[in-house]
Amino acid sequence: MKNTIKLIIICFVVVFSCFACRNRNNFLIKSGEVLATDIISEIEKGKNIYIEDAVIKGKLDFTSINSKNIIKPGVFVVYIPVSISFFNCTFDSEVIGFKSDNSGTVFVNFEKHFVCTQCIFKDKLCFKETVFMSLCDFSKSIFNSETEFTNTRFGGKNSYFNESSFNSDVYFNYAFFYFPVRFDMCFFKKNIFFQNSQFNSEANFNACTFAGYVEFSNATFKDILNFNYSKFKDKTYIYNNVYFGLVDIIDVEFNGKTEIIENKFYNLLRIKKLKNFKELKFYDNNFFIAPEIDNKSIIEKNNINNIN
Repeated sequence: MKNTIKLIIICFVVVFSCFACRNRNNFLIKSGEVLATDIISEIEKGKNIYIEDAVIKGKLDFTSINSKNIIKPGVFVVYIPVSISFFNCTFDSEVIGFKSDNSGTVFVNFEKHFVCTQCIFKDKLCFKETVFMSLCDFSKSIFNSETEFTNTRFGGKNSYFNESSFNSDVYFNYAFFYFPVRFDMCFFKKNIFFQNSQFNSEANFNACTFAGYVEFSNATFKDILNFNYSKFKDKTYIYNNVYFGLVDIIDVEFNGKTEIIENKFYNLLRIKKLKNFKELKFYDNNFFIAPEIDNKSIIEKNNINNIN
């Protein structure tokens, strides 16, 4: 009996020690103000970041981390091997993952998950040419200034932007999504650009509101694309894209001038229950499977053939 009790105590001590050791590798803040420079300092020490209900003061510049690896003369990459999580936080200054000036170009690779949910970004967010190698989650956040994900690689099994509000211009030009991405129920107040972007898996834009200019051009969609129940209130330009999966445009409102032209559909396109599409131009598209379009006026006005 004594040996059993002794063994239980030893096991408890070992487990507690492991837990304490693990927590020493975490930088945990529950509330209050946190200096951006302190976050960078803790990352440099190899600590995971978990911050909740806090205000991040100052520019959060991930390119300032000391451990830079040279790619070629004048070009450097920062590998960040720790997980980073922000919940219900406010960033009062810029958040930077890319820098290019006279001293050279620096971009960032996040090797573990990067989470910013229910956060507010008051200033510019720039993750141009950044690599997210694991989960990337910006869901339910508010972006009040320019947001840039140009030439960004989303390599995690899922990327989330759903239920977020973008109150300034948004750039996803040349972005590469290796796995599913969700923009469901997003609000885009100004302009959004997906030029030369590639989606290797499912892309969802269900129930979004696009209040400004929208452009999807020279993009590739290798899986399902959904725009169901979305509202396009200004000019929409969908040009020269290639679609290999099902494309659903169902119960959608096009309130502004809309051009869907010179696209290639290798799978089924379904356009049904459209609302307010008087300025819709739909021409010079190539269909390898006959599309399903339920409105005769769209078919006749745009001289579309081979309709299911």
